Amino acid sequence: MKVLVNESTLIFPLDKQLNILVDNNYKNLLIECLQQYFGKKKKNFCKIFDEYENIIQPKEMEFIYLPYNSSIEGNFDFKSKSLMNTETSEFIINNPQMFQTIDYIRESIKSLQTDKGMFALKKILSKGLNSYVDIDLKSFDVSLILQMMEIKGVELSLIDKYLVLYNLLLYENRDTLNIVYLDLPITEDVLNWIYKSKDNNTIYIIENNQIDHEAANKIEDCSILKLSPYNFLETFEFDPQELQNYIYIFHPYIIQYINQQTEKNIQLFHQFNDSKSSFYLMFSNAVYSNDR
Repeated sequence: MKVLVNESTLIFPLDKQLNILVDNNYKNLLIECLQQYFGKKKKNFCKIFDEYENIIQPKEMEFIYLPYNSSIEGNFDFKSKSLMNTETSEFIINNPQMFQTIDYIRESIKSLQTDKGMFALKKILSKGLNSYVDIDLKSFDVSLILQMMEIKGVELSLIDKYLVLYNLLLYENRDTLNIVYLDLPITEDVLNWIYKSKDNNTIYIIENNQIDHEAANKIEDCSILKLSPYNFLETFEFDPQELQNYIYIFHPYIIQYINQQTEKNIQLFHQFNDSKSSFYLMFSNAVYSNDR
């Protein structure tokens, strides 16, 4: 995939389902392009092409991203216009056969108009008036019913709550090709969630500097992408056992103090220090399985 924005060309290969993005000046630009183009469907923000130079239309893919520093607690109380409320309402509307209780509630609300108390209330409101005050059901809004509910889960961590919302969005977009961006801490639990959620319709992007040590040991079949604004990509294949070395040298703190590192790490880093090239490092078990 090639993203053209302003005077920059960002190359993001889609060969791997799990992609580790190096934090540099162009990471945020790529995310903004994906968010505006696929997320908000703004065709004029940038242009995005596939590997054959065919333009990809905004409706062809979904970009799913919940910033880790955003407030999500309202979702678990099903607050009005929250993600959980709107998406769950849509799910109920699209699957009425699975929610027969909703029909029961709808009919019960209609029956409310014939209750003795309702007639008494109308009489109270109409007292002394030349006109009769009537009360009618103007609409039936599922989202209002959902606001009376809340998600219980005393053991849900903040990260778990984000994953709950990602689960909902992935289900709602299950028939579309999705790019999922995770800027939350990549722990073993998050990595396990990624592998359990993976399917042919989903591509994951995680941040290099958010991967903890235990998770880094268990990542399989992935890529590392270091972006530049130039239309040139260098591709490499490595043994998965080397992955931790590259996760380490591409960490922003290590890059800042690269001259303080070992000679080996300095040499590793300088292989990928050309500012006019993007670098795509692939780590695949299949490539090296015959050598072991």
